[in-house]
Amino acid sequence: VKYKFVYSSFDYQPIIDDNIIYVGYDNTNPVYEKNKVIVVSIANSLISANKQLRVIKQTFKDSPYEVYIQNKNFVNQANIHSNNKLMLNNYLSKAIVFIHDGSDINTDLALNYHMNQIIITNSFDHHISNANMMIKNNCAFKLSETLYNVKYLYESFRALLDNNKYQTNIDALAKSLDLGGTNKIIETINEQV
Repeated sequence: VKYKFVYSSFDYQPIIDDNIIYVGYDNTNPVYEKNKVIVVSIANSLISANKQLRVIKQTFKDSPYEVYIQNKNFVNQANIHSNNKLMLNNYLSKAIVFIHDGSDINTDLALNYHMNQIIITNSFDHHISNANMMIKNNCAFKLSETLYNVKYLYESFRALLDNNKYQTNIDALAKSLDLGGTNKIIETINEQV
């Protein structure tokens, strides 16, 4: 094998190998104007759907934020909206914080939409690895399932909003993934032909 193409960047996933060519993502979304929206997707968690919803409701009820939760419980109360068929892309472009489980899909979405993140880790190694990479790059807060409660969730949320270094860092990391994606693979192959 002459080349190993990696849909990432060295900044995000440093791999030491002379045959690695980082190609980033196919699409990196521009930075959108953020609104008072919070998106939550912690489906791949050991935390029950009821507890997920209860903590989110207790943390953000009566707040100025509209909260959209991907959760099996259907709720539409004041500023809290929950639905298991929630299309995350419809809300992430407006959101200021993404609370998620560290799955590959959610981590990629967070990067793609330049999202401040609170990652609720579970026992899946790759979720923990994704969360640790975001922490290493000062792009997120990580809460273990045992720390998933109103106090720690709200403190993490406020810290993200009160210190713009997290947004600056996620913007830089997302920009590092703007390498051409599949087009870069095609160009590299064509250069060898």
